[in-house]
Amino acid sequence: MRPPNFEIAQCHVMIPEHGLARLLAPAFENGLGAWKEAGVLNGIYRNVSGLELTRRLIQIHSEWIIPKMNRLLVESATHPTRIEMLNSELGKEWANYWNNIYGKDVAEAMAAKGIAMPIQTPFADVQFPENDEKIRTRLGAEGAPITFAEPIMGPFETLISGFNLPAHWSRGVDSPAPVVPVLEGPMIKLKVGNTELCYGRTGISDLISY
Repeated sequence: MRPPNFEIAQCHVMIPEHGLARLLAPAFENGLGAWKEAGVLNGIYRNVSGLELTRRLIQIHSEWIIPKMNRLLVESATHPTRIEMLNSELGKEWANYWNNIYGKDVAEAMAAKGIAMPIQTPFADVQFPENDEKIRTRLGAEGAPITFAEPIMGPFETLISGFNLPAHWSRGVDSPAPVVPVLEGPMIKLKVGNTELCYGRTGISDLISY
């Protein structure tokens, strides 16, 4: 039983002020789109075509009934045929962007298959990677490692000696040498090159380039 005035679930959906097309640059905003690094498009919600199809679904269907509409919603926004039709409608820029992210997805899928645990093989016979080989459960770009010159009390009252920046915060950040953190109240402030970072209980709350 829902409380009064909350009988029906509601969701307010926001989109960039000038639409989604500018994300094809590529551009990255609030998790949408991508940025290019070493010729590869990295991001979180990189499938701008899927985002545009979802936006159109919201305009057509103001009310979503789940799970009744699951198949309609998923196939309308993610099916390759629907994406191809959208890209044909909106032009070459959309098609080129989609081809780039699709190629990256295929490469990541192949890489994942190469390191997947062979469940048909007896566990005692499985050959595990060497210690210097990195395997992650979630594929994506590496964030810049930040190492402190000496441990400092962290926001959760434990000593910390550094942290890894998320990949989307790491562009242009190069930290080959340990940095000196400064504790100001509940916040840790440090400078990496020309960039100042501010770290606290809510994570990285400021990133200012000079």
